[in-house]
Amino acid sequence: NKVKKQELDLKKMELDLQVKRLENDTHQRDLNRELETRRIAIQEQMLANQSELLLQLLKKH
Repeated sequence: NKVKKQELDLKKMELDLQVKRLENDTHQRDLNRELETRRIAIQEQMLANQSELLLQLLKKH
């Protein structure tokens, strides 16, 4: 009976670890998505700035 309880405890620990791993993976994916979103926003801003500069240059000529 004691062995059975130890086996169950071990099984529970394994499941807890799996849950933690899944939570970490999900968190990492969320961070990656956030990073990608920010990277795209920065690229869009850079393109907008370049377009604005080009328009200003064209207006001078």
